[in-house]
Amino acid sequence: MNLLPYEHLKISTRLSTNEVCEKLSGVVELGRNAVWFKLNHKPYQGKLADTHFEVVRVPHYRGPRGPIIKGDIQPEMSGSSIYITIHPIGIFAAIPVLMLGLVGYLLLSAIGSLISSAIQGNMKDPSILIGLVIMFAIIYVFLIGPFKFESRTSKEFFCELFQAEAVEELGKANPFWAAG
Repeated sequence: MNLLPYEHLKISTRLSTNEVCEKLSGVVELGRNAVWFKLNHKPYQGKLADTHFEVVRVPHYRGPRGPIIKGDIQPEMSGSSIYITIHPIGIFAAIPVLMLGLVGYLLLSAIGSLISSAIQGNMKDPSILIGLVIMFAIIYVFLIGPFKFESRTSKEFFCELFQAEAVEELGKANPFWAAG
């Protein structure tokens, strides 16, 4: 299980590079904020350039936008391969990460305080640790849960769209590469 909200995968298909680009242009609304006031819109919006794309799924509900999906289409002997990287939009990842950092700092401080008091012989009540661990877990679930839902939805959509023959998880994506 990937503990970070970053995914990197390869979709192999028998479709040619041109067919993949045509299918992609059929489901991507070009430009930003072009779909917010339309009732019938395409499921994704973003940029398409030759064999590279950068799109975001347009939610049918009001709330934060889904993760950024970047992809490169490469021709193969028997069709094409689409390399896709999925990562959260910066601000929607930054706030929960800062909250995790704060709770993590408090948790480590509490553990240090408990160890220090145990060494000195006057053990403090460890119940604060339980509360901090629960807070850390809840924030983590609220960070990873929506990302996993959106990324799974997009993976299934693109596999069906490109008539995927094989999907290969390429391991962890580099979060520093995705941010730049």
